[in-house]
Amino acid sequence: MVRLVVEEAGERRAFKIGRGRVTIGSGEGAKLKLASPGVADVHAELEVDGDDVRLVPRPGVLPPEMAGRKLSGPAKLRHGMAVTIGDARLFVELEGQPGTGEGAAERPVAPVRTSNTSAGRRRRAGRKRGNPVASLGITLGVVVVLAIVAWKIAFPVFFAQDSAGIFQPALIVQKAEQYVEDARWDLAEGELDRLPVGDELPESTRRRVAQLREAIEDGRAANELHWHNQTGTEYFTTQLERFESSRLQGQPERPKVRVFLERCRFFRETWPEHPKLDWVRRQESRFAGVVSLSDPMTLDDLAFKVESLTWAEPRQFGEALATIDAFLDDAGPSEAETAEGLRAETVQRRDEWVDDRLQQARYEFERGDVAKSAAVLRALIVHSGDEAVADDAAARLVAFDDFEAIARGYRRHDPRRFDEMMEHPTVRAKALELGVLE
Repeated sequence: MVRLVVEEAGERRAFKIGRGRVTIGSGEGAKLKLASPGVADVHAELEVDGDDVRLVPRPGVLPPEMAGRKLSGPAKLRHGMAVTIGDARLFVELEGQPGTGEGAAERPVAPVRTSNTSAGRRRRAGRKRGNPVASLGITLGVVVVLAIVAWKIAFPVFFAQDSAGIFQPALIVQKAEQYVEDARWDLAEGELDRLPVGDELPESTRRRVAQLREAIEDGRAANELHWHNQTGTEYFTTQLERFESSRLQGQPERPKVRVFLERCRFFRETWPEHPKLDWVRRQESRFAGVVSLSDPMTLDDLAFKVESLTWAEPRQFGEALATIDAFLDDAGPSEAETAEGLRAETVQRRDEWVDDRLQQARYEFERGDVAKSAAVLRALIVHSGDEAVADDAAARLVAFDDFEAIARGYRRHDPRRFDEMMEHPTVRAKALELGVLE
């Protein structure tokens, strides 16, 4: 059993948590709620598997901090290791470790300081009595230092080779192994890159280095697949499973089936290794006789697709308008008139949506939720279908002080949305400048 301790606003809370996941954030979707500014609705997840505890930040959030570094990816939490999210501090206590138990959560948040008066009295008393043992230690220390200096002066050749270099490879490999265990792939690779190449290392060390590099490569691939499929799970739940259960029961209409099959195809092409792929294929077989995606669109098909693209966030007005324009290319006079009316209506709704989103981005920024504000601006860049709107949103986004951390979070945890965002030249240029893109 793991004990999670939370320090926030001068108070301390403690919880026992078992195997599984705990979402952390400020919104209704979080099991553990934090009230600190800068905490997103769901900011991170705590993954518990026995004594193995990992903190997994959500894409696009302000990175949590641990030991003075920002976490842009999963990090293993050890006993007593503190993590900061917003103004809150969290740390885990493992059973059998010192400081673990029911009374642990009652420890004061700040250490109790000894009275200055008492300390002063002890110092004065110490000066009066003196300390012969301390004096002897100081004298011996001075003698040792002088002896070392004299030895180096007398035998400079002996010290020509830096003794640290003799032990450095082993220490570097050991440090890299620790980073690999903590899933900190970039830091592990950075350590290994400090080692000499060729035959300068012993064979056993070279084998360990090769194994570590393979572990780094495998770990990165597994991490990328995990986050890629997690994005797919979100799409599957909101765009496929929910759509099928609410709109395709009984005798579904052709326009609804067509939209659903388009989404199924997109899912297969985007997440070819997702565990829900069999479900998608079964649904495609189920509706294969209702409509074929190779058939031309009808006006009813067009109207429902535009509606489906723009009825919920993120409202994909860019794709909706592109779909209308593609339909107009081959439409007859009567169909064209109806499609033009649909386009004008869609543009009006898009403009209203843009105004609302800009106000929302400003509100989130002013209340300290920069990650959520950035997500709103990213949606405007990618989905508005208006070059001027996208340029304005991009300029606002790259002006954020935390843009680099936000961009790296998307790149690590949500590559598809990251790639979409990087298609805008302003965002891409800033990412290249900061080294987010190579």
